[in-house]
Amino acid sequence: MKVSKIPGLGRFGAYIDDVDLNNISDEEWMEIGQIHVETLVTIIRGNELSPEKYYDLMEKWGPMRWNRPVNFYLKYGKPIKELVTNGLLDDDDKHDIRLTRQWLFDKRRPGMIRVTPKKNANGEPIGIFGDGELLWHSNECGDPAFAPAVALMGWENMLGSRTGFCTSVDWYERQTESFRSELDNMVVVHNYQPSKINPEVIADQEYMYKMTMCPENDSHLPLIIRSPGDIKGVHLGINTADRIVGMSKEESDRLFAKIHSEMFVDEFIYHHRYEKNRGEILLFDNSITVHNRTLDLPNAPDRVGLRVQYDYDNITGKKYQPFYQQEFNDRRNHRLNLLELATAGLRESYKPIKGIQYENQIS
Repeated sequence: MKVSKIPGLGRFGAYIDDVDLNNISDEEWMEIGQIHVETLVTIIRGNELSPEKYYDLMEKWGPMRWNRPVNFYLKYGKPIKELVTNGLLDDDDKHDIRLTRQWLFDKRRPGMIRVTPKKNANGEPIGIFGDGELLWHSNECGDPAFAPAVALMGWENMLGSRTGFCTSVDWYERQTESFRSELDNMVVVHNYQPSKINPEVIADQEYMYKMTMCPENDSHLPLIIRSPGDIKGVHLGINTADRIVGMSKEESDRLFAKIHSEMFVDEFIYHHRYEKNRGEILLFDNSITVHNRTLDLPNAPDRVGLRVQYDYDNITGKKYQPFYQQEFNDRRNHRLNLLELATAGLRESYKPIKGIQYENQIS
């Protein structure tokens, strides 16, 4: 296995070459996982995996996770399986569920969805994040229970597109001690903002974006958090960050503009131009790193990536607690417990966190 530095991304980022993922041992795969936790962005080249093998490898690092079922549970007070089986969803939510099911590449592996603008015979999208470019963002960024990890494997026609990354750690560490102390105490108010991911609104997906990225209005999250590898950085939330608690909107906007102008520079950015239509695997932190998509051509209508998001629990050996303030970790644990209730009967991966009290528990 050859590990080399990715250009840009400050001191982070790693290429991994000369590894056979189709025949890799569990020990070797967990070693790669540890490298990734420390490097934040890791790109594995030179393999061509089946989707099944890709999914199974990623699940070895920690359970697949998407928090959308929590919103249904809070609305209806019942697990998603019961809601669907008994036809208890309202028409809008039935439509939402039907569309999101079409994004699944393999219904036996519910955590893996297509990233593509392709449509079915009825003109409905069979994937998420549509066509064209995507602006800088992190997933579930206004949700205290955000998944800390994302993987994207190229599957069809990836040439001509790029996935970009920007890490926040080096910028944060270069600030003065007094300014870092101020940043450490800042809490961001998050609200979903249309067109901050896809510049062109995709009507069928806009509601999903809101409920995934920032399901609750005026969600409060600290600006400075730690990654699963205990690396301290900025939880930027560009597509949901509204203002800083205790600051006016104008003051908050000036601070956000300062961070953006100083952080989004070549030293901290890397744009990965795909070298193959299929097989490259991009692993990226979703806590203190943001990502985007740019294209060499105006459109890439046939592009298909297979995306999963997950936890690192099996690598780190502990449940991820990103916040330095315990009250926010309690909020996170509360929502993770609700997720376990919401997915009851679907999967065994979601387990409640002991010692946390929460509402709406099903007996």
